[in-house]
Amino acid sequence: AARQNPATRLFADTFDTLAFAVARAPDRGLVVELGVRHGTSLRFLAARCAPSRVHGFDSFAGLPGPWGVQAAGLYSTGGSLPDLPASAQLHPGWFVATLPAFLESFDGPLRLVHVDCDLYSSTAEALELLAPRIEPGTVVVFDEYLGNPGWQDEEHRAWTEAAGRHGYGFDYLAFSLFTKQAVVRVTSVSPPARRHG
Repeated sequence: AARQNPATRLFADTFDTLAFAVARAPDRGLVVELGVRHGTSLRFLAARCAPSRVHGFDSFAGLPGPWGVQAAGLYSTGGSLPDLPASAQLHPGWFVATLPAFLESFDGPLRLVHVDCDLYSSTAEALELLAPRIEPGTVVVFDEYLGNPGWQDEEHRAWTEAAGRHGYGFDYLAFSLFTKQAVVRVTSVSPPARRHG
C-alpha cells in the first residue's frame, strides 16, 4: 500500500524527474527501461547511471494495441533501432519474449525501472515478469501515470494491481503534473522478498 510522504516532490521537466529518481535509487542493481523508441531517456539514464549498464526493452513496432484514441502501431520506429552509447544494451522484441531471457542472463535486484509503456496491458505484463527482482529500495518511474484521459486504467492501474498482488509497500517520491510522471520507491515486499540467483 502507498504511504503518505510529506517529502513528495513536484517537478515540471521529464529529465529533472528522472535525475531525481536515479539519485533516490540504490547504488547497485539492474537499470531497465520499458519503452525506448528513439532512446532519448535511455541515453540520459546511461549517462546518469554510469558505470552501470542500462537495459532497454522495446518492440520498435509501436503500441501493441490502441491507447485511448491512438491506434495500435503508434510510436513505431519501423524496426529502426536508436544509436546508443556502449553502456546501453537493447533487447528488441515484445516484453513476453525478451524479459524472461534477460532475467535468465542477468542476476541481481532491480535498482531502477523506467516504465514508458503507456498501455495497461504492456505495463501489467512487464511488471509481472519483473516481480521476482523488485525488492525494498527499487525505484520505479512511470512516464504516463496520471493526467491523461483514462489514466486510472493504464500504468496507474497496472502498478496498483501489481502492488496488491505482490504485497509492495511503497512511497510516492515525486510527481510531474506537466509530464504525467510518477516516481515510486518500494519500501517493503510481503510475503518476504523473493530471492534470486
